[in-house]
Amino acid sequence: MSVTLPTLLGIFVISLIFSALFSMLEAAVIAQDKHRLQHLADEQDTGALIMLALLKRTDRLLSTLLLCNNLANVTCAASATAIAAYLLPSGEVALLLVTLIVTFILLVFSEITPKVIGVRSASTIALAFARTLKLLTRLLLPLTTIANFCSNLLLRIGGIKTGNSWQTAMSFKELRSAVRAAARTQDDNHQHYHMVDKTLRLNELTVEKIMTPRHLIIGINLNDDMEIIRQHIFETRHNKLLLFTDNIDHSCGVLETIVALRLAYTNRLSTAALKAAGQEVEYIPAAATALQQLQHMRQEKKQLALVVDGSGRIIGLLTFADFATAIIGADETPPVHKRHDGALLLSGNTPLLQLEQLLPGTQAPANIDATTINGMILEYVGFLPEHLFCLQLHDWRLEISQMDDKSVQRVAVLPLPLYTEDMDTIAD
Repeated sequence: MSVTLPTLLGIFVISLIFSALFSMLEAAVIAQDKHRLQHLADEQDTGALIMLALLKRTDRLLSTLLLCNNLANVTCAASATAIAAYLLPSGEVALLLVTLIVTFILLVFSEITPKVIGVRSASTIALAFARTLKLLTRLLLPLTTIANFCSNLLLRIGGIKTGNSWQTAMSFKELRSAVRAAARTQDDNHQHYHMVDKTLRLNELTVEKIMTPRHLIIGINLNDDMEIIRQHIFETRHNKLLLFTDNIDHSCGVLETIVALRLAYTNRLSTAALKAAGQEVEYIPAAATALQQLQHMRQEKKQLALVVDGSGRIIGLLTFADFATAIIGADETPPVHKRHDGALLLSGNTPLLQLEQLLPGTQAPANIDATTINGMILEYVGFLPEHLFCLQLHDWRLEISQMDDKSVQRVAVLPLPLYTEDMDTIAD
């Protein structure tokens, strides 16, 4: 029984539509954002749950799509050849012409255009056809199983590992990049994105960069007169107090302020009572990562720890307040003076974390161990300069305006996006 020309035209058009549909679905599946899909699944979105289940066997899903797509392409080409037999004279030239025309039509209408649509609306398209894909995957399971077996056999022969690699964990750096990308695409306030970015950065920072420096540690010297200790307890604004004798290198515990106040109000304040009420202090290395120590302090229910360097010398104090400051900034930020060109005039002992907060989008060099502007300059230069000068360091241009015989006292800081000249040196 011969097939009529209208029937062949109908088969050609329907095959072309199905080819475009499966090309679009193939691109949408490949372009899926796995983390957004997981978020939708956590929200109990039915389409996302089905897609996650299908993507656990990516090879089976892609085999189904490719099988349907190729079947539609072959049908389209065969029907086009039959149509050409009706309309064109037989011969090699006619066959070549039909082949070129069908190839162009398939390329434009069944490959390029639908794949672009599939990539741009990957999530919407994949979720909309999730149930259809699930049904097709089950119906074509025998064929796709055979195809996958042959494919995996070829991969093993070629020394290529098989298995599903779609479900991969996102590293901290990838997660930070995703957060920054989300911040760039939002029109509202980016502050919450910056806070998430700083939280993730705790995995890269050492505790030395966020701790309270040694010279700012406040505690109780047990060798002081008891009236001085009493007054200090009443005036302190901290909920924990470090106990030491003479200097903090001889620490003997940490005391909750409420306990110290109770001893003071009941006239039971004494060196022995303070030592007995104190808790053992914990020591952590300065090179440990901030995130690691945050998790450790939470697990051990410690709210305070002393930071020691490689020689065992106490160089700082770490509390949960230091973690909060690293993420959301200091509660009390000293007034910042600006020069006419937008440069910030800062003290040399300004923490680098504070400088990053004052100039969002900038960051201290990763290979610098210093925690202050002065320390960063001295570490980078390698010696104390004998004259005022400028330098370009990572995201900043630094103009030293005041020094003494031990450190950099004042410096003007410009973010590099605002300053594009080459690094130069300024003499006295």
